[in-house]
Amino acid sequence: MAKGESRKRQQKALQKAKIEAPSGPPSAPAPGIKTDRTLLQHYQFSGPIPPPEILAKYAEIIPNGPDRILMMVENQEVHRQRLETAVVNSDIRQSQRGLVAGSLLSALVISGGIYLLSIGQSIQGLVAILAPLAGLAGVFVYATESRKRERLERSRTRGERTKS
Repeated sequence: MAKGESRKRQQKALQKAKIEAPSGPPSAPAPGIKTDRTLLQHYQFSGPIPPPEILAKYAEIIPNGPDRILMMVENQEVHRQRLETAVVNSDIRQSQRGLVAGSLLSALVISGGIYLLSIGQSIQGLVAILAPLAGLAGVFVYATESRKRERLERSRTRGERTKS
């Protein structure tokens, strides 16, 4: 029982010792008492160029600061466009090489099928001719559907960007 009573006394003492936080705006300090106040400001912006107010502050600190920032943004834009161009050109070359390789391989297999037909192997010859044709048709259908999905996705994301 001594523990239970001790615990109750501790809880009562804690309740009495609680200090309520002042409500409302802070009151003026008493004469002779110094107070320090800190104001914290946070600026956030989207995009490579800061707002004009911040650019003006850079001009106060750094000679030609805004010009240097704008030049940096322009250089980055040119760099990004060059990278995108290189990637697109590389994709085009890779696609063309794949098209040529697929065409040559299909022509070779179809030629083999024609040869098999000419020597009397009709089933094997037909399979050798029809298999690459079916494969080419499948690739065409897959590529068409893939491009359609990509266009739809792009149009959805553009629609979402214009809404927000």
